Amino acid sequence: IANLPPARWSAPITIGPLDLPELLIQSSPGACLWLNVELRGNGTATPLIRSMTLYAPRQSSLNYLPPVFREDAVSADFLNRYLSYFDTIFDEIETLIAVFTGYL
Repeated sequence: IANLPPARWSAPITIGPLDLPELLIQSSPGACLWLNVELRGNGTATPLIRSMTLYAPRQSSLNYLPPVFREDAVSADFLNRYLSYFDTIFDEIETLIAVFTGYL
């Protein structure tokens, strides 16, 4: 992994201390996920990753649509990526509902 050329990695993103990014991994199913993380500090504080959540395999709401939406591979791929944004929001809401009783 250390010897992979930069072209094999996705474009880097910079995440600030208050950012909570959500990223869609667009690799082929069954592919490995390699993360290259570089943490930078200001010299007085140590950088920290508190948590990282990965969902695999991704459950897509495309599976609940009629088959006609999956007939064309290119269109189905676009729709699947588009719906993934909303699927993520619904997953977060479901998680909040599931842990809600712990707050009572």
